[in-house]
Amino acid sequence: DLERAKGKLREFKTTYEKIEREEGTNDLHNCTLTACNDIYTVLKNTYDDLEQHEIPKVSKNLEDIYLKMIAYSEGTADAQSGAEIRDYAIEVKGPHGNYLQLPNAINGAAQRALTLSFVMAITRVCQFIAPNIIDTPFGMMGPNEKHLALETLYENSSQLVLFLTRSEIEGIKSDLNRYVGS
Repeated sequence: DLERAKGKLREFKTTYEKIEREEGTNDLHNCTLTACNDIYTVLKNTYDDLEQHEIPKVSKNLEDIYLKMIAYSEGTADAQSGAEIRDYAIEVKGPHGNYLQLPNAINGAAQRALTLSFVMAITRVCQFIAPNIIDTPFGMMGPNEKHLALETLYENSSQLVLFLTRSEIEGIKSDLNRYVGS
């Protein structure tokens, strides 16, 4: 959406500059110029708001949810100490705050947790109330990772629908029974 907004912004700016050069030829050009200027202002303000407010909110929520899913606690020698959105990319921080080379620096379970955290963060920030339908979310996760992911997904969803394989259900049957229907 941001890239599309940037493209539209450039398009309107070009139109604006062209019309500005021809300004004064007639009232139609002046009206078109005013409309382009208004659209440019709306798009620019929207883009700036996304950049300055919404992306940082999604980034903060992403990190909170991700750290809960991977059971991070300060002072441990975990391979990951956080996650954030930088330059429109999701980055994972290592134990000393350095950025890890994704995707190879984290295991499959952490990659799944990162993806799920991103989806939950966007949903939370947008305050969009709708079912979260996720197919095979716990692939490559051990029982403890599945437990943490299920608990975090449940806490961050208004209605959670999971399509699970037998191997994903294994080890968390009692957790699933606790949440089913709630």
